[in-house]
Amino acid sequence: MKNTEPRKKHAKYFDNPSLTKQAPREETNINHIVAKFHRTGHLPVLDRGEPRYGVAPAIDYHQAMNLVSEANQQFESMPSKVRAAFDDNPMTFLSWMENSPPEEELEALGLLQPKPNTTPSLDHETALSALTEALTSMQNPSGSDSPDESPDETPKE
Repeated sequence: MKNTEPRKKHAKYFDNPSLTKQAPREETNINHIVAKFHRTGHLPVLDRGEPRYGVAPAIDYHQAMNLVSEANQQFESMPSKVRAAFDDNPMTFLSWMENSPPEEELEALGLLQPKPNTTPSLDHETALSALTEALTSMQNPSGSDSPDESPDETPKE
């Protein structure tokens, strides 16, 4: 069944003066810009600010979006306590990582494996025999078993 009542028209009227600045009206009017170009032969100079120079990676938009998506996925795969430390924000995490955090903090968050102990583990007997051997060689540098002989002395005849 169709509604036979006519549609109500709605309109909003503003009685207050416009807040839009009218000062740049002349310089933004295309007719004025073209007329000025015909008179001078130059287009108006646009204030573009200071030029910025730098090296941009040679990747296209699709590759950049894939890179961002992969970074987000890697961040989401981290344990929740790590994500919570960075307010669940991958950008906060990446900014923190760019500042080269100390290894202790990385280890505390589980992002870096602790360095293995580099001192060799010796059992008691092996350590005792190595110490005894070192002391013996220090007392007797020539390697002879008798302590009375010294390498500098020659036997008298």
